[in-house]
Amino acid sequence: MTTKPSYKVFRFRNRVEWKSGRHGTIRAADKPAVEVSSPPQFNGEEATWSPEDLFLATVNVCLMQTFMEYVHRTDLGLISYDSAAEGVLERAEGRYRFTEFHLQPVIVVKSEEDVGRAAKILDAAESACLISNSIRATVKSPRSSWRNPSQRRWQRAPADDSHSSGRGSHQAEGLLHAAVSAGR
Repeated sequence: MTTKPSYKVFRFRNRVEWKSGRHGTIRAADKPAVEVSSPPQFNGEEATWSPEDLFLATVNVCLMQTFMEYVHRTDLGLISYDSAAEGVLERAEGRYRFTEFHLQPVIVVKSEEDVGRAAKILDAAESACLISNSIRATVKSPRSSWRNPSQRRWQRAPADDSHSSGRGSHQAEGLLHAAVSAGR
């Protein structure tokens, strides 16, 4: 008879307090307060974080943090990680919801040898990201690019959507091609 492994359970808490109109504040113990509002598309404030902004940022940050967790377990020559993100909010199944997240991490590594290792680490991070695994929307990162300090640039090979994840499953293709970019 095999025993089922037991795993820790984690709980996270915060509070939201309404201030006026569509404006409020998020608070959590030992963290700075975050002012929030509806996005301008829903009559909110332009310069204030919205739930949509925070949700998109959560997906983007989770991939970065998961990638960094794996990097810290290796001797990868990581110089920098910078990721842009876009979320697609549209009507689906009779209501508005995010249907896709497009993440575009740019990862700078020390050497050409680090490129393949970084790609494998990113693939593992995409599969293990707990936020991506917790949502129904598709998370795509087809435009990851890789550079070393000599300004040679490696970019994930364009492909169809077979490397996208959906409903928490991830299938990153991990193929790279080398392209030398003058002046980059």
